[in-house]
Amino acid sequence: MSLEGKNAVQVVKELRRTAEGKERIFILMDPVARKPVVWYPKAKEPELISKGALNELIATNPTFKKDCVFYFGPPDTRGTDFVIPPGYGVIVFGPTTIMPGAMQACWRLRGLGQQHGLKFLLPDSIAQRICSETDMKPSNLSWLHLFNDIKKQTLESQKGLNLKGTKEKIREILPVGIRQILSKHLAARDKMVFWDILHPIRRGEDVLIQINLHEATRDFLCKSKKADPTQDYSPTSIISFEEDIQKDIEGQKRQLEELKNKVKMIKKSMVFRATGWARQRFQDIENDITAMMTNLEQLEKDFYEKVESHKKYLPANVPNNGGAVATSQVQVQEAQQQQQQQQQQQQQQQQQQQQQQQQQQQQQEQHHRILDGKFNRYEYKKWTRGQRYFGNLQTLWDRNNEWVVRELYLHVKNLGDNFVGKNNIEEDFSNFGFDANVSISNHMSEVLSELPTLVGAPLGRILIIEGKQVCLIGKEDYHWSMKRFIGVPHAILSPLDGYIYSEGLAFNTVNGDVPDIQDPVMMLKIVQIKWRLGYYSYSSAEEKVLTDWLKTLTKVQIDAHWKWLNQRSNIEQIKLFQKIVV
Repeated sequence: MSLEGKNAVQVVKELRRTAEGKERIFILMDPVARKPVVWYPKAKEPELISKGALNELIATNPTFKKDCVFYFGPPDTRGTDFVIPPGYGVIVFGPTTIMPGAMQACWRLRGLGQQHGLKFLLPDSIAQRICSETDMKPSNLSWLHLFNDIKKQTLESQKGLNLKGTKEKIREILPVGIRQILSKHLAARDKMVFWDILHPIRRGEDVLIQINLHEATRDFLCKSKKADPTQDYSPTSIISFEEDIQKDIEGQKRQLEELKNKVKMIKKSMVFRATGWARQRFQDIENDITAMMTNLEQLEKDFYEKVESHKKYLPANVPNNGGAVATSQVQVQEAQQQQQQQQQQQQQQQQQQQQQQQQQQQQQEQHHRILDGKFNRYEYKKWTRGQRYFGNLQTLWDRNNEWVVRELYLHVKNLGDNFVGKNNIEEDFSNFGFDANVSISNHMSEVLSELPTLVGAPLGRILIIEGKQVCLIGKEDYHWSMKRFIGVPHAILSPLDGYIYSEGLAFNTVNGDVPDIQDPVMMLKIVQIKWRLGYYSYSSAEEKVLTDWLKTLTKVQIDAHWKWLNQRSNIEQIKLFQKIVV
């Protein structure tokens, strides 16, 4: 199996085709979303999982801990940390792997040497290279030969950086010297005579010299380059590194001569009015330029005296324009950042496409408000599935209350379509085992879809109609419910933490008979809504009802709940569910 050019998902697909791999649980990083995913043996596609849920499964599920396999692709060896159970890692190094990358890959196993061991797979291309250099047989190669080869590749990769360092020493002589000329401390400025108000000429000369020097040296400090058709547009050719270094030295010499001539022009323009102080200032500047030239010549001399040693850590041949020479680790990081930005852009594009598709689907069933003089009436542009959900509501009221059925039919969606929000879980509502008389309003559905990880009482209230129908409503539905169900027995309640408040609910409004919230059938509906909101703390009576309900779930329904819980990472709710069903 070849790994070349494949991302993490493609590699895991190949591994799942093997006899051993098809029974394993793979954990990897999604190459596009850059989020952890888990791929179960019989699943067609991987699914997102939070690190908290993953750690919980490893800590509490022995089967998961035994069968899981973590895969790290090349982009995942930096900045990706998983809590990996005891075992061993298999590492495959590429032909261009260098020591920092090798160490990063090895140390993905944080318990290396204690909880984790290492094994290495040697690609044929690397084995052939090592054998050709060492005259050894492939069967005699060990991890030691592999790491010696990585060391060699590391040294080879550093040659470009070494060349840049050597060239920077040459190129920095001029700008460093210029900054010293412009900014160095002058002892003459510390004397009182320099600031004598009766002799301002000296200060004027100092200001004039500084202005002219800044103007003359601006191009050198900015490293601007004049266009030269004979050099800028010449074809690329390969030259020796000695010739490349000599080109830089000659270029610096030309710039020093140019700077020297500019200083002479400034001096010439002031010769008729220059005082002794100004002449001394120019003499100091010329001495500094001479010192820069001396340093450059000494550097050139040292280079050629040690040229044989330079050949060991510098590339033998380089392009004449320097475009293909490695530069610095900063540029390597910039390239990695560009890759991450491209991945983020791709991810954003996919998210935008998904949002557009979701908006198109929502527009088919989206309600609009029609002003009716006294209040807003809610209607749907298109509705095809409401009768299936609310056909049984006709039995709740007599014919005089048919308008109540119609209003609820227009305003409320069945909880089945909204139990999982917009998080790509496509199970039917029946897979979760909820009561048929439990529903959710459109506004609350949108809230839960946009905020799938938030849990608790502030998210909604519970509407009970005729003591039978139980609906989770949002803030926008509160006054709508009070207006629409005038004359119909109903109650609106706020869910509470059952462990702190034994009732588990607080009544907000009651119209007609007070519903019996202690009735096991009614309590089950309320508990199911609180479970959907993410509650994990219940009163003793609620916990008994919850336990009895969860224990009656089928395997398909339990799997659906596990899938939903893992995506939301509500650890306490996961613990409670595991305690009851496992």
